[in-house]
Amino acid sequence: MIAGVFGLPLACGASDPGPSSNGAAGASSAGSAGAASGGASVAGSPGGGAGSPGGGAASSSAGASSGGTSGGAGASNAGAGGASAGSGGSAGGATTCTPGTGTMPVGTSSVLDRKTCLTWTKTHATTSMTNKQAAKYCADLAQDGIADWRVPHPEELVTWPDLATDSTAYITGPVYIPTSGTEQDGCTGNSHSCNIAKYNDTSVTCAWQGVGFTGWVECVSGTPATGTTSAAYSAAMCSPCNGEQSMFKETDCGAYTN
Repeated sequence: MIAGVFGLPLACGASDPGPSSNGAAGASSAGSAGAASGGASVAGSPGGGAGSPGGGAASSSAGASSGGTSGGAGASNAGAGGASAGSGGSAGGATTCTPGTGTMPVGTSSVLDRKTCLTWTKTHATTSMTNKQAAKYCADLAQDGIADWRVPHPEELVTWPDLATDSTAYITGPVYIPTSGTEQDGCTGNSHSCNIAKYNDTSVTCAWQGVGFTGWVECVSGTPATGTTSAAYSAAMCSPCNGEQSMFKETDCGAYTN
């Protein structure tokens, strides 16, 4: 069964699936700033600086002290695997994030969305894939020091900063199979996903698309900050996907990737 929808801007509604046939900062360490005569530096002194949103956890450092009074400014600690946000981006790997605005490069091929704290591949895969192929592609991906890539949920994908108008929908996770029948039968013959389509510049919609559909694949890493995704596009809420939930269940079809 292949179904899709067109709706009002940023809203869900039932309709046809659309035209597609396929689917530096300086390093700091607590108490390591230079000690001066007559006194030692104190961890957690007022000089400690808060870390930038993308740059990692804040660290507290005391500067040079004199006569036993701590002072000086501590520098924030850079995020794991990269430079702090203030220095222009991360060189890769895990990045500590405080929800904010804008994006930050992560290595050369990924980007951190500061709104949701999700890290995305900069561009979608160059070839379209089925939902099972997409799951394997993202799970096998390793770039910019990140190895826990996955297919985004629909409510996450609609927040992707580079979601572009296209005649082909984007694959989302998880994969659904009928509640009746075997896992093998469901994964090979009747697996579905609640995909996201942006067929024009003013409308983003959900599309319940099946085992034969191939769409664009964008991979994501991380857990979104609370309240930053678009719940209206979750499979449980967005039509027509929500109408199928009682007859389908989530599953891992990795053993049946085609």
